[in-house]
Amino acid sequence: MFWKVSSFSSGSAIEGILDKQQVTLEELLEEDEMVQECKALNARLIAFLKEKETVKKLISFVIEPPKSWASERQQQRFPFIACEVFCCEIDGIFDALVNSSDLLAYLFSILEQARPLNSTRAGYFARVLASLLTKCSSPVMQFVQGQPWVLRKAVNHIETFSMLESLQRMVGAADQSNANVPASDLKWLPHTTILQHLTSKLNAENDSGARENAGKLLTHIGRSCISPLTSLLPSPQHLQPMLEKAFAAQQGTQLKQALHICIALLERRQPSQAGGRADAVRQSMERSAAATAELDSKLEADTVEGICRHSARLAALLDTSPQITQLDTPYGTLAPPLGSARLAVIALLGSLLSTGSPVAEQAVIDSDALPTCLQLVVQYPFNSILHHLVTDIICTALESGPPSLLSHLFQHCNLLHWLLTIPVAVNATPRSDDEHKQERPPLRAGYMGHMTQIANRLHIAVETRQEVAEHVQDSNQWQDYFTTHLAPRNELQDVHKWSFGRPDPKANKGQDEGGSEDIPLEGLENGLAVQGSNGSHDRYGAFDNDDYNEEDHILFQHNQGVGSVDFSDSDEEDENIAGVSDNGGLSSFPVDSWEDTWDDSDAPVSQEVRCSSPPPTLC
Repeated sequence: MFWKVSSFSSGSAIEGILDKQQVTLEELLEEDEMVQECKALNARLIAFLKEKETVKKLISFVIEPPKSWASERQQQRFPFIACEVFCCEIDGIFDALVNSSDLLAYLFSILEQARPLNSTRAGYFARVLASLLTKCSSPVMQFVQGQPWVLRKAVNHIETFSMLESLQRMVGAADQSNANVPASDLKWLPHTTILQHLTSKLNAENDSGARENAGKLLTHIGRSCISPLTSLLPSPQHLQPMLEKAFAAQQGTQLKQALHICIALLERRQPSQAGGRADAVRQSMERSAAATAELDSKLEADTVEGICRHSARLAALLDTSPQITQLDTPYGTLAPPLGSARLAVIALLGSLLSTGSPVAEQAVIDSDALPTCLQLVVQYPFNSILHHLVTDIICTALESGPPSLLSHLFQHCNLLHWLLTIPVAVNATPRSDDEHKQERPPLRAGYMGHMTQIANRLHIAVETRQEVAEHVQDSNQWQDYFTTHLAPRNELQDVHKWSFGRPDPKANKGQDEGGSEDIPLEGLENGLAVQGSNGSHDRYGAFDNDDYNEEDHILFQHNQGVGSVDFSDSDEEDENIAGVSDNGGLSSFPVDSWEDTWDDSDAPVSQEVRCSSPPPTLC
């Protein structure tokens, strides 16, 4: 290759700088080949970069605020290139960093800066820390364990998104398991006060960014399968104060965050679903299967018990409207809108029932929240998230609910009457600026698809569960609904019976699901093939060069015009099928003349066929 030839090769600028007696890091960072040479493991360059003073200077470019005397290029380029050098994950540089407590303390000194942190510098710090935790997590976590101020001050900067990402990795709550620290390096976390600091960030006196990010981190901890903090979160000293403050707020971010944390604890990820880095998953599954099942069962029981204490308050929130009194939508005005807090309450009720805990089921029955959920579906006919959540609750009860829950659903909530009498069309409240509000017709309700799903689940449950059949078998209205509405709707929505615009080639001749018995399928397919290829030669330039010849083009003139396929049922056309007419379009012709029509023995054919482009050369 030419770069191996001495007469053509040019020396690297990096090598030229390293040949000097006095080498400065700034000169190297100015070169465009810096990162490339690091990835290529340039021995001389790495020997310079892994020196302690050089590593410290790289860290200063990453975490220190930009110098006022530096040029704009240096303020932007030096920190970026320094971060990229660390992200190359070179062993020599990382060994020099993690083996020096002074350098690690200097790296984490960014947490001591005033709020808010520079977002660019915080992003570079998060990238460097992620590479360190991926490459050599044990020494870094040992340093963090010996310096309690690191986690505490990181939580103080949690309004910065990069700090949220760093904390997720350090506590084993990242979305992807390959970004988490192995569970063996996290065993000391339960002895820290990080959960108290995080829950305190949910208070109303903190800014919205800190409350939102703290709630996200607690939610990720609740779903984590390897973080040891997950087992502490449902304890009374953490969960109960958080819920008390949330219910006292009634509305706002604090309430929604607390509800989402509870949902996360009930819907934890399983180790088998984690994926990602093998050692993280292996460390998370070191415990025996019996011990894991016992721990998960205890965690679920503690969570259910803690939430069920406030079941009456949860039901009361369903009657609380959001602070926004009116919301204009494309189909009309909502006064008031449903609100995300009520959606979170309904999602939490569904999560409670999905656990199958008798305590949770009895708490949902005692709260009397299910009738309100059914009323909200009718009140908000176009909120698909609400419809999905309520449908999940009903289907869960029909499939695996105990007799007490089924009795509550059919007798107290009157589920069957609600399903059979729910309005099919609704009149939305028009917007004040709608000039045509008097002309608007009723709209088909957006929940009708979910009603079909509930009805089908009910039909299956009637056939498979005697407890459900006892509540439905004496209802004539249900039988009429199934015959006149549900069965036709299922047949209409059965995609296996759709012909997609053409007869089913596997259907027998003369049957309803196939084509007409008077129309041969082969003829129709040939006719459609002619229509599909019509004009393709002209469209793609078969005759658009200087070799155009009218004699060559005559073969394709009969395909220039496309007519229509006539499927008329009249007696005169019963024996006709799609064909090619004289004018180039699709017309109909008798079946008996099929072979004659396609006989092209008399068609003029050129003795020499020219191509639009020369044939490829074979070598």
